[in-house]
Amino acid sequence: MDLLIGSVDIPAWDGGAAVPIWAGIWQVQAGAGVSGLVVSAELSDFPADAYCGPDPGECLAAVSVENEHFMVSIGGPDSELLGMQAADGRLMPYSWEHLLPTGEDETGSEYGVRYADPARVEWHLPALAPSEVARLCIATAWSPRDDDRPAAWFSVDIPLDTAYLHLIADPS
Repeated sequence: MDLLIGSVDIPAWDGGAAVPIWAGIWQVQAGAGVSGLVVSAELSDFPADAYCGPDPGECLAAVSVENEHFMVSIGGPDSELLGMQAADGRLMPYSWEHLLPTGEDETGSEYGVRYADPARVEWHLPALAPSEVARLCIATAWSPRDDDRPAAWFSVDIPLDTAYLHLIADPS
């Protein structure tokens, strides 16, 4: 297992102020078979006045915590995007294409994205055969609260290749 993690400096989606982002790229390469993977991320220790919970979007599995002052989000690919990545075969094993759920209803599948209270998201992934590789990007962002500009939420919707290029870039 490899983890590439760090801050990512990307201009805001709407041309506004940049949003602080931390991205982590998880890479699991099976030397021998791996029975299955669960990667989870959780926001915790938030103020009593904060709203928290699932905050999914198009191809995005995310949870957010917010109050009148701030918004913090953590997210990564949803089940639909995981399935597309498996069909492509670059980030997920091609063998997963038919194992990952593709519709809105994931209750019949043992794989895909799950949410838990109060602000936890889990990626349940199939087994890896020897030498197969799975890559998953999970990002966290925070910003001041603004209903017209949910910048933290938009920022965690970062493609793995974009995060990778920013994480390995020479800062000088």
